[in-house]
Amino acid sequence: MAPLSWRPPDDGVIKVNTDAAVDSMNGKIGIGIIIRGSKGEVLAYSAQTISVGFSSEIMESLAVFRGLVFACDSSLLPCTIETDAHVVVNLINSGSVPLSDIGLIIHDIAQVLVCFPSCKVVFAFRLIWLLTA
Repeated sequence: MAPLSWRPPDDGVIKVNTDAAVDSMNGKIGIGIIIRGSKGEVLAYSAQTISVGFSSEIMESLAVFRGLVFACDSSLLPCTIETDAHVVVNLINSGSVPLSDIGLIIHDIAQVLVCFPSCKVVFAFRLIWLLTA
């Protein structure tokens, strides 16, 4: 089995890696976003701390949403959003919105993707992009 490694996007495509981490002991959540070009160069990044407690799926979906909006606002398109949250990727790509708290964020992501059809959301193992950041 080949070792896992981060791959840059194709020429003309931007890659946005997002992640969320929960510090339940201190009641804080961190969201990280890094945007790279086809040579792996860092084009933009963002880190945010939120002082409230939500489920990891909600925070991961919020990280995807904020990464997507950040890329669009920065005109870094077309883009591929990578996240290690498999459940979130499946919800986004399923075409249906769950009737739950996470459904509100999934709906917002879907609305942005309708406006920017050149963007997509895919799963990537966390280890791949963290080791090369």
